[in-house]
Amino acid sequence: MTNYAFYPGCLISTRLPFLEKASRLVLGELDVGLKELRGYSCCADPIILKPLSYDSWLAVAARNIAIAEDEEMDLLTLCNGCFCSLNEANHVLKKDGKKKEEVNEILKEVDREFKGTIDVLHVVQLMQEIGQERISQKMEKPANGLRVGAHHGCHLIRPREVAQIDDKRRPTILDELVRWIGAEPVEYAEDLLCCGGGLMGVDEKTGASMLTSILDKMHSAGATHIVTPCPYCFVQFDYRQKENPLPVLYLMELYGLSMGFSPDEMGLKHHRTKTEDRGF
Repeated sequence: MTNYAFYPGCLISTRLPFLEKASRLVLGELDVGLKELRGYSCCADPIILKPLSYDSWLAVAARNIAIAEDEEMDLLTLCNGCFCSLNEANHVLKKDGKKKEEVNEILKEVDREFKGTIDVLHVVQLMQEIGQERISQKMEKPANGLRVGAHHGCHLIRPREVAQIDDKRRPTILDELVRWIGAEPVEYAEDLLCCGGGLMGVDEKTGASMLTSILDKMHSAGATHIVTPCPYCFVQFDYRQKENPLPVLYLMELYGLSMGFSPDEMGLKHHRTKTEDRGF
């Protein structure tokens, strides 16, 4: 069993705990151990805090990484935004000795130190590392017949020089993971467009317009479901579809269903867009 320091993040822990439940079920089936991190905080948010105070953003992220370093385990997160902040901070502080010293001066106030001894992973990376062969051994109900609109989200693949997961202009990792369990990813225009979630509450009209544009293209391509590895994108798709809504699944929910876990076990009843009788 491989163990990871588990960082679910704020949004999943407070608003979407069923996504954590699905992830725990799937990872447990794949013999992945999750170590609870005590005392972690917000990642910190890459959209709000980073442009307001870069050093504060860096210090908050470094503190979370330092907690995982004390466990001597790589840090695993389920959230694109958390991955973006924690992975970028880890990258910056490992390369910039001066900035590392400055951040550690701040962390002294809370008895923490960033050492640069671990890596930060998104669950998408972990699933890719586990590999198709091992995952296929756990499949009980392949997702044959599902035509999936796969939406990576902004922060999983950007910035490319830091994320190093996929090509930011032509990402394929999510399509690959969808194919592994029998579903068919559809090609649709606007697949790299932001879902608009980051604009809600600031410019709701523009955010809603971006979402509508993506949904129109998914419908035109014949998608039957939406799959995303990002909880913020999940909220945008699940809460704000209006006409003829497509069922929305977090990536680990799709894997959980394919492994034979029931919708009730994973809490799919808490979705706004219903998945009953829509392929599973």
